Amino acid sequence: MLLIRNRLDRTTLGALLVLAGGLLLSYEAYLYVDRSEQAAVSAELEKAADRQVRAIAGRMRTYEQVLRGGVGLFEASESVSREAWREYVAEIDLKQHYPGIQGMGYAPHLTAAQLAQQEAAVRADGYPDFQVFPAGQRAVYAPILFLEPFDRRNQRAFGYDMYSEAARREAMQHAALTDNATLSGPVTLVQEDGTDPQVGVLLYLPLYEDRAPTAQPRLKGYVYAPFRMGDF
Repeated sequence: MLLIRNRLDRTTLGALLVLAGGLLLSYEAYLYVDRSEQAAVSAELEKAADRQVRAIAGRMRTYEQVLRGGVGLFEASESVSREAWREYVAEIDLKQHYPGIQGMGYAPHLTAAQLAQQEAAVRADGYPDFQVFPAGQRAVYAPILFLEPFDRRNQRAFGYDMYSEAARREAMQHAALTDNATLSGPVTLVQEDGTDPQVGVLLYLPLYEDRAPTAQPRLKGYVYAPFRMGDF
């Protein structure tokens, strides 16, 4: 188990944190087993944990490729409209082919000086009451602008500044620094409405303005996917 953990990338380690919650239930049962059987039970728990880690890592690599497709859409277009994003995600058919993803979204990387202009643009796009939340002055914002399917749950997250929360911010910063997919630690998704609450995690891929070899790439934002771990 230790050897496997040492070889895991950050994405898998993030997933392992969520997995650990489930394993606690197994550990409680383990405490009641006769001492003569504890060694055998411990070995089985280690094997089960290894299998789960490998399975989660494999699924996350698949979901990473879905996000890379979204990054490719932005890179191949001068601009991506809300409708184009909706059609793209609908074509992928997340529910059918990638169960467990709550949605697929885009959040721009904004400075405080850019925030008012971005809010005005979204209001002009047909959402007159749009406002980034939570309120407050911050140096950097990453509000959710696109999130499909735009169903009841995901509408609750529209405009949420993910950079305002520590676990999400840490994952986004790591993704931007390494140009790699990064999974957040456990969070409560803004989509939660009190019905069947679940632990959530988010997978981020950075998006840059210019990837030309001679240019210094500028961070544009993030393509990301939220997961409710019970559904996952």
